[in-house]
Amino acid sequence: MADMNDNIRENSYKFECMFQSLRKTKEHISLTIAIHPNDVPRDLLADPIGARYIAALVRVDDNEEIIPPPLQAAANRLVQSAGMLCREQKFQKWLVDSGCGDEISEESASKYLRRLLGINSRRQIAEEDHVARHFGQIRNIYESGQLLGAPDNAQVVF
Repeated sequence: MADMNDNIRENSYKFECMFQSLRKTKEHISLTIAIHPNDVPRDLLADPIGARYIAALVRVDDNEEIIPPPLQAAANRLVQSAGMLCREQKFQKWLVDSGCGDEISEESASKYLRRLLGINSRRQIAEEDHVARHFGQIRNIYESGQLLGAPDNAQVVF
């Protein structure tokens, strides 16, 4: 993936643009942007109409500060929450008591949380909606004091 990202970085057009309009049809969404004439890459003008691109847009304010997308910011907070939970000894013990872990450690908690979520990286919590929902369910069960897979009346004593 790093090679792909490097290749994209090396071969990309870089310019500032301004969002002007959005039009939705059954087949697609048309996004119109405005580029200052001095910022238009010359090669872009020579590209054929209908050429395909990979686009990465980063919103900035008037002070050139990045404005994170609200949904992405919320997803990133979930990833941070997963990391914080795995550092909590109480959560680590809860995983072991639930039969989902074999030792009380951050490394073990991280491994078993990823296994419970069916993911390779906690980053996937931000990238996949079903994983985010599943993480929320696990966190809610933990915060309620119940064991995973236990009857509703089985409580953990910390």
